[in-house]
Amino acid sequence: MTDLNVFTFNGRCFPGTQPMLAKKGERVRIRIGNLSTMSHHAIHIHGPHFRVVATDGGPIPEAAQQHEVTVHIPTGSTRTMEWHATEPGDWVMHCHMLHHVMTQMGHTFGNLIGVNTKGLDDKISKLIPGHMVMGDTGMGDMGAMGMKVPANSLPMVGGPGKYDYITMGGMFTMIKVRDTLPADGSDPGWYDCPPGTLATLAVASDLKRDGIQI
Repeated sequence: MTDLNVFTFNGRCFPGTQPMLAKKGERVRIRIGNLSTMSHHAIHIHGPHFRVVATDGGPIPEAAQQHEVTVHIPTGSTRTMEWHATEPGDWVMHCHMLHHVMTQMGHTFGNLIGVNTKGLDDKISKLIPGHMVMGDTGMGDMGAMGMKVPANSLPMVGGPGKYDYITMGGMFTMIKVRDTLPADGSDPGWYDCPPGTLATLAVASDLKRDGIQI
């Protein structure tokens, strides 16, 4: 039961997942069924907030619905979310149990971000041959680290984004909301942010101009 550790949306891992498309102004309904036998999932959407309107037990009365950005879906259960697509953009949807967007990782790895791991491999390998200490800058460079992929699993390959490489895999996809969509239902590509809405690096001259002491 510990040999298989692959997490998917509709049988696909990112970047192979298909984005969901919506036209601005439409009511969006997503129904998710958790068909796994051992894992629950916390499905999170960046950007829109939604209402959970139904479960596998039936519709939820409107008076009992709440605005959410994350919905917990137990094993063998369904949840239906609804919201109005009022804002165009590329909105990420993923499982917020972070090892589920890394596919092959488990609960027991150590978080070594910012830790000085120099020499640990040599010491631990004397006790556990082939051991590899996790990276101290996050998980995005696992492939570059040369880490061996566990048996019956997949590498966290990630995929290119509009501004940088997206270091995700597993249960990760996009909801793409546009003013207009291609008539053939094809992927409209990446969203072009309106001028002045994209964060940029702050430079000293800008900070001084705004009266910020540096």
